[in-house]
Amino acid sequence: GGGALERVDSVAALGEADSLETTRVHEVFVADGGVQVAAHDSRVSEARLAFFRLGADGRLAYRYGYRLRAGPGLHNGEHRVRQAGGGKLAFYDRLFIPRTGDTRVAAALPALRREGAPIEALRPLVTPGRLHRPAFPVEWHHDPVIHAVTVCEPGDDGVECQATALYAPKGDVAHLSPRAAYVWGEHYDALADEEEEEDDDEDDEEEPYQPNPKVLYRLPLDGSPAAAVLVSGNPRDDRSITETGDGHVSVFVLHDGWTRASHSRLPVPALLRVAPGDFGDGRGTVPRARFRMVPNFPGPRHNRFVGGWLTYGNRPLDAYAASTGLFQQVRPGELGVGALRADGGGEPAWLPVGRGVEGLAPAGERAALVLCSCRDALQIALLRLGEAPRLTGWVPRAGVGHWEGEVLGVAYREDGPDAGLVGLPVGFSPEPFYWRATAAAFFRHEGDTLRSFGELRVRGDPAGNRDVVPFFAHGRVFALLGGDLVEAAEEGDRVRETRRISLP
Repeated sequence: GGGALERVDSVAALGEADSLETTRVHEVFVADGGVQVAAHDSRVSEARLAFFRLGADGRLAYRYGYRLRAGPGLHNGEHRVRQAGGGKLAFYDRLFIPRTGDTRVAAALPALRREGAPIEALRPLVTPGRLHRPAFPVEWHHDPVIHAVTVCEPGDDGVECQATALYAPKGDVAHLSPRAAYVWGEHYDALADEEEEEDDDEDDEEEPYQPNPKVLYRLPLDGSPAAAVLVSGNPRDDRSITETGDGHVSVFVLHDGWTRASHSRLPVPALLRVAPGDFGDGRGTVPRARFRMVPNFPGPRHNRFVGGWLTYGNRPLDAYAASTGLFQQVRPGELGVGALRADGGGEPAWLPVGRGVEGLAPAGERAALVLCSCRDALQIALLRLGEAPRLTGWVPRAGVGHWEGEVLGVAYREDGPDAGLVGLPVGFSPEPFYWRATAAAFFRHEGDTLRSFGELRVRGDPAGNRDVVPFFAHGRVFALLGGDLVEAAEEGDRVRETRRISLP
């Protein structure tokens, strides 16, 4: 307060000063006068949880730590963690079933032990009534795993955790929402339907045909039974799934078509809207009316849900894909960005830009940051979302980090219905497949204009593997720059550094 910027306290991230060479911190949360740290130890395939007391004076005190059995990977959405309200932590994980050694059921289920206790002290968290399986048979060649949702509530002397588990095929995409975990995967029992002889004379208006049968599982965080519904299509990643406030689930998929005659056609984009009542024992199918077909657009695609909107865009083929000759290169006139309400209402908007969309990121609830490529340069624009979505402002900016359609590290502060401040890391690539952040750049948008608003730079080499993280708090502008925490003041048409402190 009072304009101060002082380091009050610091403690070991997991309550102890041991080596973190095999541990990666995923999230740090502040809730109910405490700090919660969630990490993953790849050496023993366990999630590590540390709980701290946060005093009114900013002092930190370690309370206790726990270890939760986890899957071995750190990618492909195998680990998800988020706050679940009331100071609770929710985890989604994918546990692999041992085929040799300890093959007891308990050895594959979520289990918990206190930090420092021997691994033999792991206590299973799943009761028989909270262990589920699909309605169709699951065989070993289906690559089954345990999909687990664990909710932990901290208390005075420790945490109380409960878990729900689903024995099912591995799944393609997993998403953890504030209410439930969703897993999109194969429906193997229905694959047998594809082997039936096709009748080319059948009418296109026949009953819906699913050449690519899938199943969407729902594992509620409140301990309710798992549920499922038959679906079709393929979401790109977990950013293609969102849960809206009314409990509906919206999924952006590439769809294979509805009839046998369309089986050979290229997939088309569609927005699937799953109602809470659609979920059941997994034998029911989402009605055709739940799909909203989106006008097709060619090339590699990216998508993000922003507030109550689905945003999407495309880019040209990379050099390798183009060299294979299997795909047709996207023409400049076919490049653009689009938007559609997440509830499927209204008409989809498509805005040609003549540039490839390299990444999308939320900028508040009513706009998306769009990163486009133009020859060897990058340009930033804002996609304003509303009755008539529109692109505003084009600012050239090199060095913006992005990965698989996502602009990394974007911070946004809304200053009104038509104004805001954007912060994002910028840097350079000293070698292929490696990117290093060197500064936090800021951009001001007012109405239909977007302009550069200065930057805060790293001094020397960052201490350790620390990121550049711009953020806003209490109307103030900050950036974590390697081993420094910097505050900036807004003056005229730029931000100016005012304070800098070094972190331990």
